[in-house]
Amino acid sequence: MKIGNIILIVIIIVFSATAQEKHSAFHFNTGFSVPVSPDNFTDYWQVAYNLGGGVSYYFTPSFSIQAYFDYNNFSVNEDEILEDSGLDDYNVTLSGGNISTTYISGNIQYNIIDTNHKVSPYIFTGVGFLHRGVKDLTITDGYDTEELEGNSDDAFAIDFGAGLQINFAPNFSLFGDVRYLIGFTEDENTIYVPFRVGGIIWL
Repeated sequence: MKIGNIILIVIIIVFSATAQEKHSAFHFNTGFSVPVSPDNFTDYWQVAYNLGGGVSYYFTPSFSIQAYFDYNNFSVNEDEILEDSGLDDYNVTLSGGNISTTYISGNIQYNIIDTNHKVSPYIFTGVGFLHRGVKDLTITDGYDTEELEGNSDDAFAIDFGAGLQINFAPNFSLFGDVRYLIGFTEDENTIYVPFRVGGIIWL
């Protein structure tokens, strides 16, 4: 075999091996989040929808770090509020009062079965910055209208969870996971559990 052909074969093998390695990726997701604590959060706000996205870098097929952004929007549970306040038999309506959360985090992830396999379960944990905003709540009884002013606060937060990644193609995977998030907000911690499904585009 000529030396030129040998060099060409070596180049092809090296290029193929390099192309299959997964180093960086873009993640995107949607899903729903369940309020856990404090009690008034679980009683008077409903399950939220969530959206998110981020980037990750894989040092090995099992170990990666992530920078991530998550958004949640919890709407008011009008029926529960009116029932508990004894106003459910009156012509009272509520509007607004949504709680939105924005969470910017840094995470580490360990894939128990590495990403070179078709199915790859993983665990993760992280820390970040949580912004919680409560919208103004408007109360109307058909005659009068009263508005309760909302508020916002910022807090340090931690999260941890587990999930499953399915690698469909060299440049695309699907994932689903559940996360437990604790925001150390003033007076009482804000805790909720996001369930997420999404995609991974390997860069």
